[in-house]
Amino acid sequence: MAILGWRGGLLLGALLGGGCGDPLVDEQYQGQVLFTLRGNVMGASDEVGPAGTVRIAVFWSPQGSRTLGTAGLVEQPSASDQATLPFSFTLNLFDPPPPAQIYTPPDGDPYAIAQLLGYPDRNGNRLRDPDEPIVAASESRALLYAPTELPANRSPTGLLIPAGYHLIFSSIPCGPRPLPMPAPPPGPACPVMLGQPCMSDTQCAPGICLHDFLLPWPQGGCALNDPPPTGCGPPSAVRVSQPGPMTMPSPTYWLKSCTTDADCGRDFPYQCDLALGACAPTRIFLMQLGDPPMVAPWCR
Repeated sequence: MAILGWRGGLLLGALLGGGCGDPLVDEQYQGQVLFTLRGNVMGASDEVGPAGTVRIAVFWSPQGSRTLGTAGLVEQPSASDQATLPFSFTLNLFDPPPPAQIYTPPDGDPYAIAQLLGYPDRNGNRLRDPDEPIVAASESRALLYAPTELPANRSPTGLLIPAGYHLIFSSIPCGPRPLPMPAPPPGPACPVMLGQPCMSDTQCAPGICLHDFLLPWPQGGCALNDPPPTGCGPPSAVRVSQPGPMTMPSPTYWLKSCTTDADCGRDFPYQCDLALGACAPTRIFLMQLGDPPMVAPWCR
């Protein structure tokens, strides 16, 4: 999975700065909002054109997290809206996933997982037809829904998942779950506060100020290299690696560990990501147009 780099930074900056174009908003009251998705769609597609419209919709996977690409995903018509490119969007979810899209693995409890996709709704029927190609997707996000609380040993991410909707980084262990690496013992040479905002490495010494790891980090975030400096075992930390080919070394850092958003103490898009077990700026959908767009696998 590629690091988003400067393109992701432009997308995130556009969203945090108010975006451009028409936002996706619900103009009529439809009931209680269960979850709100925020994101940005940018780029170009020959299937849409520079002034075309794209419908953004939630597509569930009846097979759980092992689905590859977009084949077999099922659209939820009540969770969609459209606008003219380019645009930022706010999509409110009023309903849980349809029962048919709740997946029960042999060794876990029921959950549902979805991708947010965009397509040109040429006939205006609010459904993707076979001749309407998928033109927008996120490289690194998944929408997870738990009907009831999932204990760590029976959840798809290997972490406790509260009931309800969650936006997670799409890198889920689909085979035997590796045991988390224990942090080195804490030491006096480690004054850095993991996760705090930063502009430069000196503010995080002896750590590092992250600006682009997995995705852009607005206002930066303090982390530690792997392995941590001698005498600097980070308390409340988790080791996170950039997904990539097994044959190549992956960038790896120690991030602030968490179980709830309150543990992170930072505003949107920072959250406690329940796929990473770490505080990260992942509560945002960064969607890129393409013919076809890149859709990363959920499994790792």
